[in-house]
Amino acid sequence: MSIMDATQHAVALAISALAIYALLVVIGRYLKRVHNVRFGLLFHLFALSVAVYVPTEVLGITHPLRRELLALTILLCTTTGIAILRRFVWDRLFRARPRNDVPRMLREVISLLIMVGAVLAVLTFVYDTEVPGLLAGSGIIAVILGLAMQDLLGNVFAGFALHFEKPFRVGDWLEFEGRFAEVMEINWRATRLRTNDHIYLDVPNRYLARSPISNLHYPDPQHAMRLTVSIDYDAPPSKVKDTLLHATVSAQSVLADPAPKVFLKDFSDTAIDYEIKFWFNDQAKYNQVLDAIRTNIWYELRREGIRMPVGLRTVKIERQTSSSMTDRAAAAREAISNQPLFQSLDEHELDTLLGGAQAMWYGRGEKIIQQDDAGDSMFILAHGEASVLVDSGQGAKQTATLRAGACFGEMSLLTGERRAATVVARQDCEVLEIGKATLAGILRHNSELMQHLSRILAARQIQNESVLEKAEAAVAPEQEDAYRRNFLSKLQSFFQL
Repeated sequence: MSIMDATQHAVALAISALAIYALLVVIGRYLKRVHNVRFGLLFHLFALSVAVYVPTEVLGITHPLRRELLALTILLCTTTGIAILRRFVWDRLFRARPRNDVPRMLREVISLLIMVGAVLAVLTFVYDTEVPGLLAGSGIIAVILGLAMQDLLGNVFAGFALHFEKPFRVGDWLEFEGRFAEVMEINWRATRLRTNDHIYLDVPNRYLARSPISNLHYPDPQHAMRLTVSIDYDAPPSKVKDTLLHATVSAQSVLADPAPKVFLKDFSDTAIDYEIKFWFNDQAKYNQVLDAIRTNIWYELRREGIRMPVGLRTVKIERQTSSSMTDRAAAAREAISNQPLFQSLDEHELDTLLGGAQAMWYGRGEKIIQQDDAGDSMFILAHGEASVLVDSGQGAKQTATLRAGACFGEMSLLTGERRAATVVARQDCEVLEIGKATLAGILRHNSELMQHLSRILAARQIQNESVLEKAEAAVAPEQEDAYRRNFLSKLQSFFQL
């Protein structure tokens, strides 16, 4: 071949190679942008190998690396085909049909088989190697590889069993070796789990397939959990059960149906063990639900005067300082004396009213009173802050904020009417509850107080009606007197005077 012919061949080879490479890159970018096919560096190597191999074959140019270039081209073409298969078959075709999503494990195994087939094809057709003979002549190597791949193959076959039996799916919550974890991924070798603490566990499929597993999402996410609480022997079991049940029902995310249950579980050396069974449907909130139930239990037990057992080794004695007790008593006295309803009480009557009050604690988010519930007591907010919510049929709306010194619930105390609003603790609150029996004792010895209360309640009703009707006209004395007599009758009937 002359120098001119060699130059022409070289120029033709270079132009052809650049044209093929540019065409493949354009096709690759089109597939990536329009169809979101994920190509990487291997695609550019594939385009480059095709751009070099095809022109040399067409132009009849021979070179010593011809077979190696062909083998590389076939293998790179296989990787590109796998990327196209993943996008147009697995992602698009199967996901377009309901319940036909192909697991990642199956996709990876099929991709591996395609790649192994390409390698065997290269050995057979490019290098003229007898594959059965190669394997038979390498028996020792095959045995070594088989032993080395025993765990790998076990995981692959276990992965297939998990796929076809479907004991769990991605998104299910499992109880596995004492832990609760969500299934994040199932691949050809292992299953990836994530605990409530966002700790990832990579569990080999072989180990997972032979371990006992509880699927908390099968057949549906609703499932029951249990919580054990120890209570002092002095507390009556029936009262304890009611208290624990109320604390559990009030916790967020606990389902009302099926209803929670409380069982007396065991008599231990120092306490009685009770077991709470509750239902919920979001295992991701497991820690928050337990926290809410335990927090409610503490406040409920304290309000009911029920003790939890303490360690026998340590005796802790606490006494409130006299100054602290005096300050709280003074704040409560000021709050009640500032109420128009009770401004006519003398010092002795104030002491009687406050002496019969019961101090109670409510935790943040707890309901102190519930709208439409029956009640015969009022409350003084001694410490903390609370919200007043009124539900008019379109959802509860906040109408006021109560702070230390505020009183609420007085209408239920005086007339036995149902609660007109819901009061929710915005932070830890200490309240004093004044009951019907305490006020009844004062009314029996103070007939003037009954008249005073009826006048105050009548004035409140007239004011409320004026606001609702947007009227500014004066109320006739006869109508005001009728309201007063009506409330006086209610007071006498309610307190049986």
